[in-house]
Amino acid sequence: MLKIEKKVLEAARKKEAEIKNKNGKRIHEAVLLVENVLRKHSISKPYYHGGKYNGKAMNALMTNSQLIMDDVMQALLGIQEPTRGDDREVVDVASRFKKVLSTFDTFFLMARRKLGFFREEDRFDSIIYN
Repeated sequence: MLKIEKKVLEAARKKEAEIKNKNGKRIHEAVLLVENVLRKHSISKPYYHGGKYNGKAMNALMTNSQLIMDDVMQALLGIQEPTRGDDREVVDVASRFKKVLSTFDTFFLMARRKLGFFREEDRFDSIIYN
C-alpha cells in the first residue's frame, strides 16, 4: 500500500513540475539536488504531512547535519557556476548551516535530558566548541 501511495505522490509532483514549468514557475535544479541528498540520508517529506518535512525529519537533519551539509555542498558545487553563485559562497553558506543545525541539535538534546545537575562534560560550551 505504501508503495502505491509513494507512486501517486511522485506522479503528483511530476504533474506539479509540469504545470509550474508551463506557467513560468520553474523548479530550480538546486532544490531537486538538495531533496535528493536528503532522501539519500532517509529524510523525506511524508505524504501525511502534506508533503512537508516534519519534526522527525528535521531531527534527523540536525543530528546528521555535518555529513548531510557536506553532501549538499558537493551537490550544489556540481551545478554550473553562473546559475548558482561562486564556490566560496556555497562553501560559506553550507558551513553556516552546519553550525546552526548542530547548535539546534545540541539545544534539543539538552532539552530532552532529565532535569538536575549537569556534569562538567555536559556544559553547552564544551559540546559546541569541541
